[in-house]
Amino acid sequence: MKRVIKIYNQSMGPNYTQVPTILLKGQWLRLAGFESGEYVEVQVDGDKITLTKTKAPVGSIAKI
Repeated sequence: MKRVIKIYNQSMGPNYTQVPTILLKGQWLRLAGFESGEYVEVQVDGDKITLTKTKAPVGSIAKI
């Protein structure tokens, strides 16, 4: 499955600094096997970003 999405600017921090923002949402995520509440590892290699499902970070508190 392939998607083409736009990178937006969004303000961040007390100085409202503009930063690049990528939003991933939609039923296609569920169809790809990603569910709300799960965790993903983000790996950056040059101009490629890879998302891989993973377990919760050590020390995190699970929300029910």
